[in-house]
Amino acid sequence: MPAVTRARVAGIVAEVAASESNPVVDRLRGLPAGDGDPDLVVELVADPRFSAPPAANPPAFDARAAGDDALELWRADVVGRVEVPADPAAPVRARFTHARPLGAEAGWRVALATALVRRGGFALHASAVERDGRAYVFSGHSGAGKSTIARLLSRPGSGRTRLADELLVVRRAAGGWLVELPPFFTPEPDLPFGRVVPLASYHSLAHAPRDERTALPPAAALPRLMENVLIYSALPRIAAAVLDVGARFAAEVPCYRLRFRPHEAVAAALGW
Repeated sequence: MPAVTRARVAGIVAEVAASESNPVVDRLRGLPAGDGDPDLVVELVADPRFSAPPAANPPAFDARAAGDDALELWRADVVGRVEVPADPAAPVRARFTHARPLGAEAGWRVALATALVRRGGFALHASAVERDGRAYVFSGHSGAGKSTIARLLSRPGSGRTRLADELLVVRRAAGGWLVELPPFFTPEPDLPFGRVVPLASYHSLAHAPRDERTALPPAAALPRLMENVLIYSALPRIAAAVLDVGARFAAEVPCYRLRFRPHEAVAAALGW
C-alpha cells in the first residue's frame, strides 16, 4: 500500500500517497499535519514505462474537461486526473502517473493550485521580497525580470530578504492577504520555505530604460494577474472560482505596473 503523508500547506490540508520514495512527499514530511478532513487528496504513482527524455524546461500540460467534475492532464512524462466535486466541502482528488520526480512535482503543483482556488488563494508565477515584515510581489511572463528584481532588492546589507524566486502562493486570511512559499522543488534551497508574510503590494513587471511605478486600478490589474496564475481552467467551476479570487485580490491589494532597469536603484521607484 502507498504510504500517506498528511501536511498543512498554504492553508490547505493535503494527504499525499506515493508508491515509493518521492521528493514531493519527502518535502512535506515534518510540516504540521493540520486538523479535520483534507482539502486535497493526491496519489503519485511512478511508472518507468514513460520514455520521454528529460527536458531542461518541461512543457506545460495539455488539459481537457472530463465531464463536469474532472480535469484530465498530460505531457510526455506525466499523465493525471483532477476531480473537483460540486460540493465545496468535499476534497479535490488527484492521481498522477509519472516517469520522473519532476513529473510528480508538476502534478502536485497543479493539484495544490486547484485546491487553493476553492479556499480563497492561488499559486502565482512570481518572486517576492520581504521588507519590514511585509511581502512585495513581482510577477510577469518568462524573462520579465522576476528573479532579477528579487536578487537586486535583497542584496547583502539591504535589510531585505528574498522570499521566492519563481512560484509562490497568495491566500486570503482574516487579517488580509498572505504570501507563502510552499515546499516546491527549486534549485534555490536557501529560500525560506513555509514562511508566511503579510502582503504589501503586487507589481506587474516590464523592462524599460528608466524606473517607473504606476498604480493599476482593479480592472487593469486583474488581466495582468490572471496571465501569471498557475491554473488549468478547462472546468467552468474552476474558471469561475479563480476569477472570483483574482477580482477580490485586485480590489483589495495595492497593484502597480513596475517598469525597471536591472539595477538596484529600482528600490527608489518603490519608495524605499
